[in-house]
Amino acid sequence: EEALRWTYASQVSIAARGAGGGGRGDVAGKRLREKIAGVHFPKGSYKALYRFDLGRPAAMWFPNVFLADDKPYKALFAVSLGAQGSYSTVKKRICEAATIRRKANTSTVFVMCTTQTKQEIDVDEPRVRDSLDLAKEWDVESIHWDMLDNELASIRGAVSQPPLQRSHG
Repeated sequence: EEALRWTYASQVSIAARGAGGGGRGDVAGKRLREKIAGVHFPKGSYKALYRFDLGRPAAMWFPNVFLADDKPYKALFAVSLGAQGSYSTVKKRICEAATIRRKANTSTVFVMCTTQTKQEIDVDEPRVRDSLDLAKEWDVESIHWDMLDNELASIRGAVSQPPLQRSHG
């Protein structure tokens, strides 16, 4: 029943959300935002909360969106896979990403950032394995905390380039 509800929500429903996206208890999201702040992205290239227009009157907000040429380029969300309820968080964010891709007709790359390093991840833990498998199945990239600096540097380079250089690289 839970799988059917989730599939319906990702394929049919438009879960329009207000700007309250992350929530005060989102420790993983806060850590990611702090890390992003340290990179000093060019003005206007990063939004801590970005509104995707889904047509009709609906819209969906997604955390940590990087813009190139004023278009969403990459969207990151953070999760601590060791935390209770992490699988539900991952399912919700992946459902949102699938809805945004379909309804907003965007080529935005969605990335799940774990707050654990590759060595800290316990892939034998069912919720961790299920979360990583779900992300892979729904074409959401996964990066671990120890790879985040490289990912942010890559994003910074992409959003800082003039449009002609980006389209050829």
